[in-house]
Amino acid sequence: MPAKLADTMISIIKGADTKEINVLDLCKRATLEIIGQAGFGYAFGAIEGNQSPYISVMRNFMPTFSSLFRFKRCISWILFFIPRALGTRLVEWAPSSYIQRLRKMADTQNEYSRHILASRKAVVSESGDGEFDDILSTLICSNERADEAERLSEDQLRGQINTFVFAGFETTSAALARIVHLITELPHIQTRLREELLNANPDLQSLDKLPYLNAVVREALRLHPPVPTIERCAIKDWVLPLRYPIKDNKHEMYIKKGTRVLISLSRANRCRETWGEDADEFRPERWLSSLPQSVTDAKILGVYSPIMTFGAGPRSCIGYKFAILELKIVLSRLVKTFRFEPGQHSIEWSAYGCLSPHVVRKLEDGTIAPHQGPALPLMVSTIQ
Repeated sequence: MPAKLADTMISIIKGADTKEINVLDLCKRATLEIIGQAGFGYAFGAIEGNQSPYISVMRNFMPTFSSLFRFKRCISWILFFIPRALGTRLVEWAPSSYIQRLRKMADTQNEYSRHILASRKAVVSESGDGEFDDILSTLICSNERADEAERLSEDQLRGQINTFVFAGFETTSAALARIVHLITELPHIQTRLREELLNANPDLQSLDKLPYLNAVVREALRLHPPVPTIERCAIKDWVLPLRYPIKDNKHEMYIKKGTRVLISLSRANRCRETWGEDADEFRPERWLSSLPQSVTDAKILGVYSPIMTFGAGPRSCIGYKFAILELKIVLSRLVKTFRFEPGQHSIEWSAYGCLSPHVVRKLEDGTIAPHQGPALPLMVSTIQ
């Protein structure tokens, strides 16, 4: 997959020493194809430029969904109190163009998830009790062996497909694009990373153990978690202990049952009391030696310790190891094959559910033009 991505980029550059390329778009193509084949044994053809309705939906889902964030509380209330059938009717009647666009996207997702599920069921049926390389086929096989009361329904299986794609595509592509952007702005880091990769064995086991590659990925995920905040709801009254006091110098906070708590993963990862005065700096070298005692003392319980990027506990990101390995594999191929330099425009990252880059365009009167959708145009040239 990374080799296909590199070939696509080379074909775009062909005939020019360097060319401006929307790196975010290529990152999205790669991560969608990887989750398709590893998750469902299904080839979307995204890297080759397949323009199927499903690929279009996945590229545009988050920008469309983020437009409805200001109605988040209202939508949550409707979903909680109104029966599903009535809620579906309300969506169909809603006058908002954003809601109608989102509804059409959901219809396309459901159509493709039915097709993917049917195709994998056929493969499982033909293979009998064989072993499978993709998650969905393994899930189908296990589901068929389960007791009737424990089996997932067709709707639930299709829901798993949409969840896998959304969780494994948007966030990973954002993280990959962010790392490329960071090493573009800091060429000495890009050079050092390239030297390590070119001098290392190309096999997967060696790649996963490269110290500077690991440091770059971990530092990028610490400083810029793709999803900067998460929300949790208290299922019972609780007193939350605080490492650092707030407001009235108290080291605890009472949280009532039913309270929705917004947790800033970004601020936890950048806490100066924990990480030091350079907590807001991108410095991969911090991971090449022992971390400060303050990090150890903080006892951060994230699954990707000692940072909270993937959450903690039973509701942490189930696919974080897959995502990290995916980042390392694709990044290694890109950095060994290409040199990245800043594009012609400034880039601004904004968070609407998931962080995404946007081109900053100034108008003649000096004001900033509205964003025209996520994009990361960078100057790219091949390594001679």
